[in-house]
Amino acid sequence: MTTYTYRKAWRSSQVDSSDFRNPDGHQNPQMPFEGDRFTVASATIGAFTLDGEAVANLGEDSAVKPTPDVLERVRSALGTDKPVNADGTTIYISQNRQSPAVGDLRISFTRQDVAQASFVGAQKATTLGEYTSSNGRTLFLSAAGNASSSEMFETAQSENTLITWLIRIGGLIGMFIGFAMMLSILGIIADVIPFVGSIVSFGTSAIAAILTLLIGPLVIAIAWIAYRPLLAIAIIAVGGLLAAATIYLRRNRAAAAPASARTA
Repeated sequence: MTTYTYRKAWRSSQVDSSDFRNPDGHQNPQMPFEGDRFTVASATIGAFTLDGEAVANLGEDSAVKPTPDVLERVRSALGTDKPVNADGTTIYISQNRQSPAVGDLRISFTRQDVAQASFVGAQKATTLGEYTSSNGRTLFLSAAGNASSSEMFETAQSENTLITWLIRIGGLIGMFIGFAMMLSILGIIADVIPFVGSIVSFGTSAIAAILTLLIGPLVIAIAWIAYRPLLAIAIIAVGGLLAAATIYLRRNRAAAAPASARTA
C-alpha cells in the first residue's frame, strides 16, 4: 500500500493540484496573483539617464512596511471577505494567521535602492546605453559603487573566461557520453558470453575517453586558430599527450594482466 503525504507551504506561484497522485481533498484554489518583480522605466546617474533594467540587481534589498492605505488597496483589489492585516513588513490575508489555511495569502514588498553605480557604454546626448562594436557585438557594463573602467573590464573578462571553460568542460563531458553510448552496443553484444561483456564495456569506455581527448581539444582549438594560433596548437598538443598517456596506461595494464596470470 502506498501512502501519499501533502503539506502546506507558502509558495510564490500556483501549485497545480491536478498533478497530485491523490488530488481528492487536496485541491488548491486559483491564486489571484503570483510573485513578481517590477523595474523602473528609467534611472538617473548624474546628468544622464539610462534604462531601468541597467541598474537592476546593483542595489541592496530592503523591506517596505505597508501603510493602512496599502492594506485598503490590497483588500479592494482582492475583493476578499478575509481579514487583511499587517505584521511588521508582511501582509496576511487569513482568518487566523497563526494557523493559515490553504488559499490564504502572505504578501510582502521589497525595494532596491542604488546610491552609487558605475557604467561603461555609449553616450548619446543625455542617455547612456549599449555600445555597438565594429563586429556588431554590444557592450554595456555595470557595477555597484565607484569602479574604474579597467576594473569593470577585468571583471567582465574573468566572468567570460569562467563561462567559456564551463561550456568547454560541459562539451567534453557530452562528447564522452555520446561516444560511450555509440560504443555501448559492443558491450551489449558481448554480454552473450559471461564476463566478456563487462570487459568489453570497460574497453569501450577507454576508447570513448581517448576519442574525447583527441577530438575535444581539436574542436576547441579550431575556434582559436584565427585569433590565437599558438594557443590552438598548445591545446591540440595537450590533447594528444593526454590521449597518448591514456593509451600507454591501457597497454601497460593489458600487459600486466597476463604476467599476473602466469605468476599465479
